[in-house]
Amino acid sequence: MAHTLPLGPVVVIGASAAGMAAAVAARRVDPKREVILLERMPYYAFASCGLPEVIKGNLPDITPLVHRNPQELGEKLGITVLLQQEARRINHGRRKLQVRNLLLDSEYELDYSALVLATGARPAPPGRTGYFTLRYPHELDKLLGQLRDNSCRRVNVSGGGVLGLTLVDALLSLGKEVHLYTRDTLLASFPPEISLLLVKLLEEHQVELHLQEQAPPGNREELTLLAHGVEPHLPAGLRLGRDWDQGIPIDRSCRTEVEGIFACGDCARPRYAGRRAGAGGAATANRQGKVAGANAAGGKERYNGVFAVLLEIAGLEVGRAGFTLAQLKQERQPVASVSGNFRLLPPWLGASDLFMRLDYRPASGEILAFHAIGVRGVGSRINQVAGWIQADVTLSRLHNLEQAYHPRYSAVTDPLVALLARTGKGVK
Repeated sequence: MAHTLPLGPVVVIGASAAGMAAAVAARRVDPKREVILLERMPYYAFASCGLPEVIKGNLPDITPLVHRNPQELGEKLGITVLLQQEARRINHGRRKLQVRNLLLDSEYELDYSALVLATGARPAPPGRTGYFTLRYPHELDKLLGQLRDNSCRRVNVSGGGVLGLTLVDALLSLGKEVHLYTRDTLLASFPPEISLLLVKLLEEHQVELHLQEQAPPGNREELTLLAHGVEPHLPAGLRLGRDWDQGIPIDRSCRTEVEGIFACGDCARPRYAGRRAGAGGAATANRQGKVAGANAAGGKERYNGVFAVLLEIAGLEVGRAGFTLAQLKQERQPVASVSGNFRLLPPWLGASDLFMRLDYRPASGEILAFHAIGVRGVGSRINQVAGWIQADVTLSRLHNLEQAYHPRYSAVTDPLVALLARTGKGVK
């Protein structure tokens, strides 16, 4: 079906990773088209992933993480950035957006030809008395104030996923007593071998683990952080579909069911399944934003990303590309796995092993998932396998794979090549 959009302004709601990428992409596809970026906060392009670095003290404050000068983006890219402007209601029949100016406490209408929803997500569940959430700059200021208070001796983190472990990693540098509460195992979407290694690692760093327990509310002497992840956030006036409150359904073009309206990032819910669907995070938001913005301006882009995640905890890198553990269990076709510990460096440079696991379809050699944990070398290999999955590279095509060699980066036989050889799919 051909999609023809009128040549009016492209309006993007939300100026975080997805919204910024959408606005830039729309401008790139059609430099003559007016692009308007709306943001209800007094800043745009807030890099929330940098908040743990402020906690650690690697950044003095949040200044490098936020942009507050919209004229800068206008001068560089010709994008109109309107801060402290809240999108209230969509009148799609008239192609008008009702907006509240939070500075003047007044409302006005904004015309659009295409609309990109990039309203992001909110903590799940929302913060409540005695519990902190960490997503916005003002929340960090309050958190740092209590962390620096000498009377606060203990910090509880509720959530054993990527966000929870990232916060634990940041808190370990403060010399506080750290307790981690989780309703499941650590990194439940990862194989159990990695979860067990993480349990051992945290115990070595005196982190108290409370499995299948609920974190208590904080008080003057202890602080509790909620890190259960996020849920889609979309104001009621912007919900044009029945179930948009659970995430806006999109196809691979980031189109919604409503002609001329696109969605991307944490507020979106892909209508397609599998390892290409993504599962949130800045990389997924950025790529979906590029697709949504380009198509809103008349392009023909498709989202074909692979969900890959990487985190660092207490000096170890942990990562995954492709299917989660739950998705692997739902596979109807046979799945084979190979795994093990592999020497990363030559023995004369000291012991530095990687644990890796590869899941694949034995009949076709299709790569489904790759997991790794180690002191170093995880990130580059996660990205390498993610690229193979995205390009539909099967194991048979990796026959005679060679990697660059330098003793400070890998052994003569790269650990990834050694793992592939265990599949017996023609890889030597």
